[in-house]
Amino acid sequence: MSFMPAVPMTADEMTRLRKSGQWLLNHAKKHMELLDEAHRDHADGIEHTHPNRMTLWYNVAQLRAVGEVLGSNGIGRPFTTRGEQLAVLPFMEHGREFVDECVTRLINMFRDRHELEVTRHGAKSGYENELTEEQADPQLRRDYIAWTHEQFWGIPFMMEGVGPKQNCTFCGARSQPHRMLKACGGCKVAIYCDKRCQTMHRKEHKAECKAKAGEIKAEEA
Repeated sequence: MSFMPAVPMTADEMTRLRKSGQWLLNHAKKHMELLDEAHRDHADGIEHTHPNRMTLWYNVAQLRAVGEVLGSNGIGRPFTTRGEQLAVLPFMEHGREFVDECVTRLINMFRDRHELEVTRHGAKSGYENELTEEQADPQLRRDYIAWTHEQFWGIPFMMEGVGPKQNCTFCGARSQPHRMLKACGGCKVAIYCDKRCQTMHRKEHKAECKAKAGEIKAEEA
């Protein structure tokens, strides 16, 4: 059953959430690759608290929540569908209940923010005390809280030690004190959190990169 917000979403909200959903799809694809590599490197298996596994748990919750608020039978369907596909995979064995709780909280927070017209000064993500050291490392908690504010709610989130907010062009990873994004060497416009994202985005980005690089050369001539 799709979730309908108490206050209809604006076009800007829908655009923001769809963009976030696409980032989440790419982010999940990247971390599935990383998780597969971790399994190959550890023949005896990996802990259920492995960072890539934990990251994917949150990815699943985020995809399902974004899909629901956009309408799981409408424009949110690709995100809901992918979240449900990932939710039945083996890496979710110890995380399904936790993910279900996260989805419920995210949707309730989205609804409550609309109903109460929460301003950026009074908003809290509800996750400050939920994500304990046992559940996730500090960087993952920081990423998740920032995502809840900025991408899910559309509310600015103050991050100490970081300049202007940036997001990886491919996976949406936010600039953090531990994560400085680097520009594409060709177009100088696309920015990436690591080499893997740049490589995974290369085919899609190639034509745009070539065109932009040509514009830059023309301006410099």
